[in-house]
Amino acid sequence: MRNFLFFMLALLLAACSEEADEPDVLKTDAITSSIVSMTPSEAQKEFAITLSRAATHSAKLRLFLKQQALKMYDRDYDVFYPYVKDVTIENEKTFRDLLVAQSNEATISSIESAVPLLTILIPELSFANAFSVKTWDATDPSIAVSYSNGNIYSTFYEDGDSLLSLDKSELPNFPFLVVKNNERMKIVAGHSTGTTRNSVSNLAYDFSNEAFDGSKKRPATRDSYVEEINPTPNPAAKPYLTKDELSPICIQAFKEFKRDRYHLDRDYIYYGLSKTKQKNGKLNPNVFERFYKFSVNPQEYKTITDNEDVNNEDPTVVHDRDGNLYHHDSKPDYDGIIKDLWTNGNFEFVFRFVRANRDDKVVESETKYLSVSPIDLFYIKKFNVKYRHATAFRHAKWWYSTKVENMEPKWVDVTTINNNQPIYLSSKIWDLGKESLGINIYVEEFDRSRTVTKTENFIAEFINKLSLGVSVSPKDSPLKLNAGIDATKNEKKEFSYVYNTPDTNDKLGSVTLQYDDPVISSEVGNGIYNMFTYSTGYVSLLIAPYAVR
Repeated sequence: MRNFLFFMLALLLAACSEEADEPDVLKTDAITSSIVSMTPSEAQKEFAITLSRAATHSAKLRLFLKQQALKMYDRDYDVFYPYVKDVTIENEKTFRDLLVAQSNEATISSIESAVPLLTILIPELSFANAFSVKTWDATDPSIAVSYSNGNIYSTFYEDGDSLLSLDKSELPNFPFLVVKNNERMKIVAGHSTGTTRNSVSNLAYDFSNEAFDGSKKRPATRDSYVEEINPTPNPAAKPYLTKDELSPICIQAFKEFKRDRYHLDRDYIYYGLSKTKQKNGKLNPNVFERFYKFSVNPQEYKTITDNEDVNNEDPTVVHDRDGNLYHHDSKPDYDGIIKDLWTNGNFEFVFRFVRANRDDKVVESETKYLSVSPIDLFYIKKFNVKYRHATAFRHAKWWYSTKVENMEPKWVDVTTINNNQPIYLSSKIWDLGKESLGINIYVEEFDRSRTVTKTENFIAEFINKLSLGVSVSPKDSPLKLNAGIDATKNEKKEFSYVYNTPDTNDKLGSVTLQYDDPVISSEVGNGIYNMFTYSTGYVSLLIAPYAVR
């Protein structure tokens, strides 16, 4: 499994190597038989350039690489070069022959010596609406090739030429291959013999861990213990929203101010202020803060399950008296494993959205209860497996377990668990002439028990009226805003928020959404945006303004 972060580190590597290759492509006349030795970084770069030529000119090679990657021999979409270099591709020429035809014998031999675990990764990024090996049309000659070691400029090559360099925050949405070293394989015998054609042919290889062997049907001993990696990547590992999910006005604000730290996104969104219009902004009454997604830190698993709920309704990981285990009489699929690792039931979360009103000196609040299954809340990336073989007297059995450190958070789409209805932090407009600059958010994990009254004290900050201008028409917003907020002139007041709640609820912290917070952090590419998020330490939230019309 490769989650998105790993892809970005592997594909758009900027600081993992001490070697700093120049961004421009090596000239053809540099690929000569005079090359005898290379560093791993130089070899990967040279192989990427050569492979980009060969893949551009051979449809059969592209199809071959796709077929090999889909086999997932190491439980990832990797093509291990030592295993496939001598396979005949077309016109009685092997994969290696096609590479030599685009380079020369000495160069290819040098590459093989420098990177004995040479591998070609063809990514599967469908979870981010980007390029996927599964849907790749290998008949299309348009293909780019990059490399991982020392590629500090994130450079891609097409037909031997430098195609482009991507920003660290961008995700490629075009067909591409990545040349890398395979961390899932190891050399177990032999040694490199120099720059001859058979420079790596005398080496023996094995998987660095049995869990990476995609051909394994079951452990080979009577009672075996092995780790199995979930082959399906975490579908919701990042706080992303697409252009279809976001309100267009948020994207417009990001494009207006993304490189300007002195302007506020919400000035544009709520009051129509921009770089060219910095005074007398009129409040848009159709914009509300929308609660899109949340995730829970897996390290807090015990916090949300260790409770005094009299009905004990919180789901937990199934276990027996030997520990955190669940057994099967037949080899299950991964979806079945994940489902059976949990007891029935959902987690119940309470979100309280609170803001202060300056004129009336009251607190306005909205409370939302959300029920979510543990499968939607946590992704299990790795399983510990105990296997016992069948004998004449018993069936085979599998025992599965996992640990908290093998769990990753998922970003839960709150609309899908709220009867497909959006959730807004308030039904009232956010008028800075009356409302505080911040919205306090309190999160609890709900347990059924007796109800008690609790009080939260907080400081609310209000924009100074000197930053506001009087409206010229009674039909307009009572006050008009000028760009920016002078925090040194803001007013602060203390408030108390009183509410009823079960006395055994697990408090999961609080956070304040501020008017001057950014909305979009960066554009990933292909209409996908990395969003600014809020964290209580226990729970992370994704909130953004939304224009209802």
